Amino acid sequence: MKHPLLIIVAVVLIPVACSVKENRMDCPCTLDVSVTGGNESIVTLSMWNPELRHSCDISVGDGWDRHLISVPRGQFRLSACSGLRHDMPGNGILLLKRGEEMDELFAGVENLLALKDSAECSVTLHKQYAQIGMKLLCLRSVELPDSIVVRGNVDGMKLTEMKPHNGDFEVKLHTVLGEFCRVCVPRQTDSSLELEVGDLGTVPLGEYIADSGYDWSREDLPDMEIVIDLLENKIEIKAEDWVESRSLNLII
Repeated sequence: MKHPLLIIVAVVLIPVACSVKENRMDCPCTLDVSVTGGNESIVTLSMWNPELRHSCDISVGDGWDRHLISVPRGQFRLSACSGLRHDMPGNGILLLKRGEEMDELFAGVENLLALKDSAECSVTLHKQYAQIGMKLLCLRSVELPDSIVVRGNVDGMKLTEMKPHNGDFEVKLHTVLGEFCRVCVPRQTDSSLELEVGDLGTVPLGEYIADSGYDWSREDLPDMEIVIDLLENKIEIKAEDWVESRSLNLII
């Protein structure tokens, strides 16, 4: 004799299963996804066609992790992000408001064909921002303004293409101990970054960064430290993976 509870469970499960005769495009696909890279334990997976169709968070381990998740069927662009502080944008464009720094974002994107019962995909996350630490040397700290302003022509990122988004970027920074400040900027497309130091003038920061040899097209952007010496009229730039800093004449 069959147990009554087993019969009840079977009856409950039948309506949610897909039979062979049904249109299986309405059934979910089991995605076997592996994610590498990033520096946080939570990764947001999002599927686009062309708007956002599905999004979920997964918990990953150090260096490499693999998950089985249920996703809609279809042909998508699959993005994976860690460090995203903004809400996931429905159109795939992360836009920074005036005054906002870039998220400390690691991201990657792949094409996903999820038309059958199961699919596989591997995504590698790459560093899409640069932390710029700056030290301003002046005769007296009181000569520096209470705040300085960083401006540029990139205001975010297209998550489905892994490309910068062009727009006005402006962040007001406050110095620490009278001479230190830091800003997080998105991947750049040109040399437009500039640093407005009150009445002392405007430093064409992007041009000096370009002249130093820093490459904004690298898959993983290194952070950099910059010393702006207003006494000796020079600027020193050092990316985190450089052995030595590079010194340039400063003209403002």
